[in-house]
Parts: sequence; C-alpha cells; structure tokens
Amino acid sequence: MIIAVRHPRPDIGEGICYGQRDIGLAEPVAGNVCGLMTGLTGRNLAAIVTSPLQRAHAYARALAKALDLPLTVEPRLREMSFGSWEGVAWSEIARAEIDAWAADPLGYAPGGGESVAQLSARVSEVWQEANPGDGDQLWITHAGPMRCLAALSERADLRTCLERRFAYCEMLELAPPSR
Repeated sequence: MIIAVRHPRPDIGEGICYGQRDIGLAEPVAGNVCGLMTGLTGRNLAAIVTSPLQRAHAYARALAKALDLPLTVEPRLREMSFGSWEGVAWSEIARAEIDAWAADPLGYAPGGGESVAQLSARVSEVWQEANPGDGDQLWITHAGPMRCLAALSERADLRTCLERRFAYCEMLELAPPSR
C-alpha cells in the first residue's frame, strides 16, 4: 500500500499561489507528526518517500526520525510549477490567464510553468516504479501530485480528479499499480 499525505500548512498567506516555491511550514512539525502517527497505528511501514520542497521534506524527516524509517527524496513528487504566478495573489493574476487555464486545464502551463499533463506524466513515472515490497510506503507530497495519484490509483479521468481538495496532512490510501 502507498499512503500519500499532503504536507502541513505552509508559511505563506492565504490566497497566494505558491506551487514549487520552497517555503517552510507555518507551525512546528512536532504536532503534525503526532497527529499523523496516530493515523498510522498498526501499519507495516517500510519507508518514507518525500518531495524535496521543504514544507514536505521537513515533515518527512521528522516522521522518518520518529518512526525510525529510511527516507528517500523523490523530486518528481514536488508540486506543479506555476511559473511566474508563484508568489502572486490569485486575485492579482490576469483574468485572461485564469480563463486560458480553465479552457485547457490539462494542457495549459500556468505562468509559463508546467501543465497538469506534465505534472501527471512525472507523477505517473514514480507511480509505475513504486514497489512497496515488504511494507507500506508513506509518500509526503502536495495537493497537485495527490490529485494525479488519485486518478492513477482509481483509474479515473484526471479532469475529474482536478476537482478534489486535499486538506493539509490528509492521507490518501493507494493500492500500488498492478504488475
């Protein structure tokens, strides 16, 4: 089993597009780790895999230490790049650009960054390579990759999964890909 978890709340104001911006966490990791560990009771965890962005990586490091598990950094689990939109309030992004993205949610690269199709392709690579083996893997990642993972795991249309919302620290259980 793969258990994907969205990182805790980042240290950035509400309504700001942050994508791959490397920002830390709004609160100390300790409380978030304890909450997640309660949800993992009884699991046979073998490893933790994390995005390199510090809001995920700091959380994963703390979990790996608390659970005495190996930690692997996987760059393909980082959030989608929003290019020039990152660090900008959503309300300040030109309406025409938002409309262009809405017209082509899979193919449009917001702010010249990365399209959802590109994000999905790199997340799919990690997914296809996944081999939980002797125990469950805990993947600490972001909302964008979690939407892609949900589509892959559920064999659902990626467009429908774009509507899914994941709270900070929310877990998503995923059966590994069939071999």
